[in-house]
Amino acid sequence: MDDYRINYGTDSDYEADNFATMFRNLLRNLTKKQKIIILIVAQILFAIILIVVINMIFKPRSHIDTVDNSGVLKNIPSAEIELYEQALWNIIEEGVPGVESSVINDVVVREDTYNQEESEVTGDIQYQASFIVDIDSIEQTYEIVLGWTRKGETVDPIIQCPPMNEMKYPGTICVGSYDTTYSFWHYFPYYENNENDYTVWEIDGDDATNTITVISSVCNPEKYNAEALEYIKNNTPYYNNPDYLIKYEVNTVDEECEALD
Repeated sequence: MDDYRINYGTDSDYEADNFATMFRNLLRNLTKKQKIIILIVAQILFAIILIVVINMIFKPRSHIDTVDNSGVLKNIPSAEIELYEQALWNIIEEGVPGVESSVINDVVVREDTYNQEESEVTGDIQYQASFIVDIDSIEQTYEIVLGWTRKGETVDPIIQCPPMNEMKYPGTICVGSYDTTYSFWHYFPYYENNENDYTVWEIDGDDATNTITVISSVCNPEKYNAEALEYIKNNTPYYNNPDYLIKYEVNTVDEECEALD
């Protein structure tokens, strides 16, 4: 006697067949107009997904290219370099107005500024490296501080403004992380010009109101206002800057004006 067996398949096969049957029945019950609407919606969704994918693949990504002519960065893990370059881009994007390019490829490590130290931390060796970079295209200088461990762990990089005497581009506003922004108090914290022991003009800055106040001697305020303005023009980024107000006051304290002649 022949052995006949019926193969019902698995539960998943049955569910798939059932779903296909339901879908065919649904299509049969749709009107022609409804089918056209569904087709249009599907095409629109497909087009949106395609555009998103293309943008993700081909859209230029904002990034930094570091020029290390002396090869001092070769011992720093690539993961830490990537963190630093992303952090530097974020600082530039937030603090430097008018940057339109999505790529900055002239971040040059300044010669003889690289310094590396190591210390023991909880059974591991931690390395810290610092160096200065200059960027001609946006006229900015930054001091970079990186850290990593012998086990390969990375440390959040620090992007800060270097000391004023290390700034390559005088008169630019440097914005760094960790409150290292250079503003009024770095350019003229109550700057005075004294002549024969008499203060002929002084400059004061107010961060809160973006106001620069020039206070000139009563003896010859026009002359000393002009001198102070020349100082602002040559040493700060505030001259003819629409975001800052320069106002003038006269020091009415009596002085022996003959000593200034």
